[in-house]
Amino acid sequence: MLTSIPNGLFALQNLKFLDISNNKLGSVKELGGYLSEAIAKAQALVEFHASGNFLTHLPQSIGDLSNLEVLDLHNNKLVELPDRFGCLSKLLKLNLDENQLTEIPASIGNLERLSNLSIAKNQLKLVQNDCLCELDELVMLDLHQNQFKTFSAVPKTKKLDSLVLSFNRLVQIDNLENAVNLCVLDLHSNKLESLP
Repeated sequence: MLTSIPNGLFALQNLKFLDISNNKLGSVKELGGYLSEAIAKAQALVEFHASGNFLTHLPQSIGDLSNLEVLDLHNNKLVELPDRFGCLSKLLKLNLDENQLTEIPASIGNLERLSNLSIAKNQLKLVQNDCLCELDELVMLDLHQNQFKTFSAVPKTKKLDSLVLSFNRLVQIDNLENAVNLCVLDLHSNKLESLP
């Protein structure tokens, strides 16, 4: 199983799809739990799958992947996202399930084309600056099995179809009126006593 990726792989100029899931990336302490900054060289990359590894951090240069549309990093050990994450201007689908994230950084609000966001089974307690409210193209938002006690970052979009917040610790949810065309609202296994 791979414990690292040679920098030369990212230099393949026509590489559009890369799946390095279910390896041991990030498991070698000397490598620090990171992908190489050289990932920025993969400018043609449209889909990147690295689920089922041991990554704890992502390089800042991941924000330079200007053609990336699908990013799947579920089942790693990510504790934070880099500041430049919000520079992924073409990103449509993002899966960060089963990591160790405690907050959704404000930079996520810059992902203007994002339609599918899943950050379930983390340790989320906070959405910085209610940044999810800015995601106008979002259709599906899955944040189940986290540690939210309150939640007000409901995206202000007519496109949001599904909002999943089950298995949190919610005692209050606000701004549901932002999602005027919501078809699925999953709030089970929380501590809510009323809805707005």
